[in-house]
Amino acid sequence: MSDVDGWVEDRFPYDGPHSQDTVIEAATAIRELTRYISNATRHQHTLEWAATVRRVSNTLAGATWLQDEVLDRLADGMTRLAEDRTLYHEDTPSRDRGHGDPKAAATAREAARVLGEARKAVRVSATALDTVAQTVYPLGNE
Repeated sequence: MSDVDGWVEDRFPYDGPHSQDTVIEAATAIRELTRYISNATRHQHTLEWAATVRRVSNTLAGATWLQDEVLDRLADGMTRLAEDRTLYHEDTPSRDRGHGDPKAAATAREAARVLGEARKAVRVSATALDTVAQTVYPLGNE
């Protein structure tokens, strides 16, 4: 386990405990780490070696394949919520909430559909990143 693996496991143990807060925190950490990579790769010296591009591409491919699973679970969650009679849309008057809100259900189903479309795009990105890693693999520099 690398130092990064240990840091992540300490903060976000794979086997939990899991909560809404830890899921949101983990998603936020992904965003912030991606922000870091975006900033760091602006500097030529961080990508001086072909092997670095391969390792980053390969690691990002793995993360992107996992995003496919996450998006699938988010879509399942929205599909489940569409059946939740307590779900309401912000436009629904308070007196009409809690009895099944057709607008809320339709919105949840639409979100599930869009998440399915996002999964398709993620798979394309993951495949492309895998291809980059394989393409760069034989390259080296001194």
